Amino acid sequence: MGPMIFFIIAVGFSNRAVSQNLQFGITGGAGISGITKTNNIGVAFEQRNAVLDYFAGVTSNIKINNDFAFRPELYFEKKGWTNTYNNLIINLTANAPYFSIQDSILHADKVSMNYIKLPLNISFSLPQIADGKIDVEAGPYIAYAISGNYHSFYGNSNTSVYNFTGNIRNDNSALTGVRFNRFDYGLDFKMGYELSLGILIQARYELGLRDAVTNELISGPSATKFRSAVIGLSYLFSKK
Repeated sequence: MGPMIFFIIAVGFSNRAVSQNLQFGITGGAGISGITKTNNIGVAFEQRNAVLDYFAGVTSNIKINNDFAFRPELYFEKKGWTNTYNNLIINLTANAPYFSIQDSILHADKVSMNYIKLPLNISFSLPQIADGKIDVEAGPYIAYAISGNYHSFYGNSNTSVYNFTGNIRNDNSALTGVRFNRFDYGLDFKMGYELSLGILIQARYELGLRDAVTNELISGPSATKFRSAVIGLSYLFSKK
């Protein structure tokens, strides 16, 4: 009976210590997302545009000591990209300027992806400043795309080489050459200001390490790794 009582007391103190160092909360924010440079062939003028990136979900804070904490999160995130580029048709001539530009071939892509994302960050808190403190976070993340769509056009005013729309549930890679990668992973970098009442304002940068889609019609990697910059707001309940 004695060892059993000791075990129950030990578990009770352990749970109390964990509960004092564990906080849950909500998080959300918005910003912009895009991708690394698209791989393309020929004489091209490319324009890439960032699109709206937003997320919402739950966050937690597991205190390690007065300076460090483990902060796993789980949230829904929507992001994507658009890009257009023109491959110019150039004819060489015998006289200056030795070339003439005629029609151009337009290639335009628009991608939207919806992820469930799990960042696993370590937070470091700087000394107290006024009514709060500056937090710096970094760590890996993994994500899984639950839906998404891809629209691509290639052609000019006279002809369309291809014009298709695909989604993440229909693998038409044999027909279109575009294949979705549901799993994503990369690194998160964050810096913010945490108020004593539990509100945390952060600037976040996401560095994707895997291509979101693979285009099998071009040579080399498709270079569709995500880059996102967002402003986030988190609130932790039961602030100690």
